[in-house]
Amino acid sequence: MRHVRFQNLALEVRMRYWPSVFCLEAAELQKQCASASPPRYLLVDCRTPEERQVSTLAVQCLPMVSADEFRANAPQLLASYQTVVTFCTIGGRSGIFCKTLVDELVEAGYCTDNPDILRRKIVNLLGGVACWLHIGGGLATPTGQATRRLHPWCRGFLDMFPVEGIDIVFDEWRPVPQDAVALVACKAASGEKEAVPQKLLQMCNTLPPEVIKDSLTRAMQNCAGYED
Repeated sequence: MRHVRFQNLALEVRMRYWPSVFCLEAAELQKQCASASPPRYLLVDCRTPEERQVSTLAVQCLPMVSADEFRANAPQLLASYQTVVTFCTIGGRSGIFCKTLVDELVEAGYCTDNPDILRRKIVNLLGGVACWLHIGGGLATPTGQATRRLHPWCRGFLDMFPVEGIDIVFDEWRPVPQDAVALVACKAASGEKEAVPQKLLQMCNTLPPEVIKDSLTRAMQNCAGYED
């Protein structure tokens, strides 16, 4: 039940804050990491230093940098890797970072002839760390050791993680960060079933055709089978 609720939240956050950004499913990342030939992906952890110090995604086969490190060396890193995958706790901050970065690079003259190349090269992990955990992905410390500990960013998302398998490291008295307030508000909207037609209409009026195709393909993969 939590996984389903979280999938709805992840899609709501995408529609509201980074609809033009291409994304990668956590299951696909896990599959790629388990292959005999790991992809030439670079992971960009867009969380705070406090969060990163507790744990991050356990993907030892792929290099990882912080958002600040990537921004400082973006042209060189883009030339060195096939795909850049940004991520955070639920995909909100990293999606916004991804969109902003692509816009900045295009404005600076990078891929101005065909910005879509850049948009397909810098993608966001849909659902972030939370989705990774829901599909059975592991966590690792900054030194690469396996761990169960996780910093959830803020109390507003505590009920979105798996019930078992992780140890939350968090000060419950800590106020909700300002950049988390709007994302927490998406939880209520993601539970409004009657809003689905309006969301589809908004998507069709807002997104480029190739992104609409990407979104609908992901939605169809989560639909239950139907027999006439």
